[in-house]
Amino acid sequence: MNIVYVGQLNYGGTCLQRMNTLQNMGHKVTGINVLNPKDTSIIARIFNKLKHPIDFNKVNHQITENTKKQKFDLLWIDKGLLIRPETLKEVKRVCPQTKIITFSPDDMLNPGNQSGYYLKCIPLYDYHITTKSYNVPELKELAAKNVIFTDKSFDPDFHKKMSLSADELKKYGCNVGFIGQFEKERFQSMLFLAKNGVKVTVRGTSWEKYINIHPNMVVKPGFILGEEYAKVINATKINLCFLRKVNRDLQTARSIEIPACGAFMLGERTNEHL
Repeated sequence: MNIVYVGQLNYGGTCLQRMNTLQNMGHKVTGINVLNPKDTSIIARIFNKLKHPIDFNKVNHQITENTKKQKFDLLWIDKGLLIRPETLKEVKRVCPQTKIITFSPDDMLNPGNQSGYYLKCIPLYDYHITTKSYNVPELKELAAKNVIFTDKSFDPDFHKKMSLSADELKKYGCNVGFIGQFEKERFQSMLFLAKNGVKVTVRGTSWEKYINIHPNMVVKPGFILGEEYAKVINATKINLCFLRKVNRDLQTARSIEIPACGAFMLGERTNEHL
């Protein structure tokens, strides 16, 4: 198939891993990256709050230009917060045979994962693919067509059992560890462990102000991506798998990635985890 793939194509991200998988399957894939350094600017944050994010990379224009240049079978849009309804209508006008798919790893009924553009586009997609089972009936109520639930997945190029060197074990190793963004419930659980004699190593974003919160809670803020992410999992004796409450998670990427690395996972009990 000839595919145009739109999403956050950063190294180590699951969006790029999905696109690479489609390429490895033998499909011709044209990637359009929605990420831009200006996304963190004050003006960008204001427009995000207003649910009308700025299309710094002119993604909508890139999609329509690709439509003019070539006939493609599939337009794959990862979490299309920037995509305008007029863009999807133009694709269908020029290439009526093109199937338009939206995929999201997040709870798209969570207002924090929505935009005004996304909500207007819901009826225009041919398929909605979601990793949130509860989103299936909810999206259908919003006039979504052909909603498909799929479990989380892993990338065998990254998420695998590794033989680590002594230096890597020293750098990444710990008895109990967690990789992920700050969330209040996660913090409270790990602080409870720390106060009860369990040393926990926390890696991820938005943890900076908790660096010295407790001697048994070792905080190493920052992004952990790609191969380094898998090395940390392999070097950790017990990997904690918290679920994101704001997303109503029943499973998360770590639910699959940790076992794929052959590592020990201690996760929250849900029907989907079981």
